[in-house]
Amino acid sequence: MVAEWVNPGRMGVIIFFAVSGFVIPLSIRKSQDWQDFLVGRLFRLYPAYWISLIVHLLLFALGSNSVNSTANTGIGGWIANFTMLQMFVGVKDINLVAWTLGLEWVIYFAAILIIQLGPRFNPKRFLWISTFALSTVAIVVPLLLQKRVPVAAPQCLIAALFGYATLLMFDQTISKRVLGLYASANLLFQCVSATVNYKLFPKADAEIPFTAILISILAAYVAFYALFAYRTFVSLGSWFGSAKLATASTCSMD
Repeated sequence: MVAEWVNPGRMGVIIFFAVSGFVIPLSIRKSQDWQDFLVGRLFRLYPAYWISLIVHLLLFALGSNSVNSTANTGIGGWIANFTMLQMFVGVKDINLVAWTLGLEWVIYFAAILIIQLGPRFNPKRFLWISTFALSTVAIVVPLLLQKRVPVAAPQCLIAALFGYATLLMFDQTISKRVLGLYASANLLFQCVSATVNYKLFPKADAEIPFTAILISILAAYVAFYALFAYRTFVSLGSWFGSAKLATASTCSMD
């Protein structure tokens, strides 16, 4: 009954990316340069991720059906998955929830760009241009192709930008009024992209109901601001980051 109205996996992933959009820029300030930032990210993600793949490899060797049977399990597929960048070379995830980690690298590379640009970086311009670009992918592309695109990826990155906008307001880079305007546009893009992909181009097989998608998005944004209001999500950021992979297990990339 609950699954008809809200999807905890979709809601959780959106919250986590919004938190990432707030927390990751904060970590930039602790880094001396982009190399320092990159090394910190490598040691944060890869050890636990490689352990998860080794467990999958052992299960695969034992013939367990818990491993993604549709993944490319050849040597090339395993190598691509060990880089964590398989989604960018068209290789399916062996660990089905690892697509969220690939998107984390998009945020990391954006962070490295910010470090490199230094004072030349314009956060307001970056915020709006990135949001419109991702929204075009999530809304215009499926209308042009007349079919659904993997909308979860741009939606998660748009959520990260929502978190980043909150940080800009917290830093007094933008006003509360501008944040309110941006948050309204951001949420509108999320809802329209969900409508286009899930309402106009539904799948024949069972999937997350359209109503549950919309409610999950709205609930995630409300929950993020509830965390922000109590100023707890900065201290909880590390915990959320480690829990992301587990919570995403109920949320597919499509």
